[in-house]
Amino acid sequence: MGADTVAAVEAEVARAHRKHGDRSILNPAMPDAVRLPVLVEEVGEVASAMLEGADPAHLRDELIQVAAVALTWVEALRGRAGVQPPAGEDPAAPGPDALRARRP
Repeated sequence: MGADTVAAVEAEVARAHRKHGDRSILNPAMPDAVRLPVLVEEVGEVASAMLEGADPAHLRDELIQVAAVALTWVEALRGRAGVQPPAGEDPAAPGPDALRARRP
């Protein structure tokens, strides 16, 4: 995954957090039942963009939003019973900053 893509996802996560505050996708206490509709809405926006013949830049923007929601959900699972980070990953790594460690 390119560094520009990771940076775009991190920027989207930060933007969403500024916009939504405690109701943002960064809130680890957000229940899965609330996260799922957010993710589905974002995937729906990708589908709409495709049906409308969106240019690649717009489609990329929508996909970055999907990635931001999905990856923050993965990060929120840290520490739950039975959820272990992949081998070699720091289990104490904080939220979206852990994405930076994966840059090539």
